[in-house]
Amino acid sequence: MDNAEIRQAGLELLCAEDAAAALEVPAKGASDQLAVLVERRDSLAQRRADIGRRRMVGEEHPDDLATVALIALDIEGLDSLIAEARTTASSAQAKLEAGNAAVRVARTKLQSAQHKARVDALVRHANELDGLLVATIGEIDALGVGRRAPHRPIWGASKELRTLVNELAIRRGDA
Repeated sequence: MDNAEIRQAGLELLCAEDAAAALEVPAKGASDQLAVLVERRDSLAQRRADIGRRRMVGEEHPDDLATVALIALDIEGLDSLIAEARTTASSAQAKLEAGNAAVRVARTKLQSAQHKARVDALVRHANELDGLLVATIGEIDALGVGRRAPHRPIWGASKELRTLVNELAIRRGDA
């Protein structure tokens, strides 16, 4: 197996995972800050609506107009803060998504390197077995041991091996 390629891909995956993990806290913090501001704005809007409903049924307080005016100013200020917080949260979320995409790419690269190394090892092993089988058959034939009939060896490839070798030859275009 090509351990250097696998090690490099593994290192890239670890780095990508670390980078993505470091982006989670800022993204959550920005999202939480936005939620707090929206909740505060919604609370003020609810308070303003409650005052309006109360006044519609004839229950008025002397400070209602001043309270509603202050609430409107607070909401206006919060709307500005909410817009900034949305931009910040969006940016942090986009960075986190990019970090997570980098993790997926690095993971795929590692899996590909592992797969390639495994295939390479199996091909080397098959080539070794091929050489060993050819040498063994040559030795058996050279010894002339156990011939059942003239020019008929005692060993032959199994049906499965013959079928597989023939299929490989056809797929490779050797047939």
